[in-house]
Amino acid sequence: MELSTFCLFIYICLQDLDNQIIQDRFFILLYIDLHLNYSYRIEYPWMSLIFFFILAICYAKSFLGGADIKYIVYAYVFLGFTHMLYMLMIANTCGLFYMYISNKKRIPFLPFLVLGTLILFYL
Repeated sequence: MELSTFCLFIYICLQDLDNQIIQDRFFILLYIDLHLNYSYRIEYPWMSLIFFFILAICYAKSFLGGADIKYIVYAYVFLGFTHMLYMLMIANTCGLFYMYISNKKRIPFLPFLVLGTLILFYL
């Protein structure tokens, strides 16, 4: 994994933990980094638009935040559909475990998504 990608992952995690607001420019940097460093991994980039609209429905129902949706679309393009589903399972499991331990009703979910991405990238 490129150092620039890893640093962007860490920064958006810290932003989500701190104030749960991630500016769009960091997602633009992630997408630019994806196309510069990992363009060989992209199978169907046009499918990310369809997937984004499906996730927008989840945002409208307030299941996920806007940054979570943007990151899941990024992970779809970065990892592919099958690995993205595994990433979601890892993130959900870790997030539920954290909610159980901390007794919080709402948690920042983006760090768990990044953790799932890193686990799958290095396996």
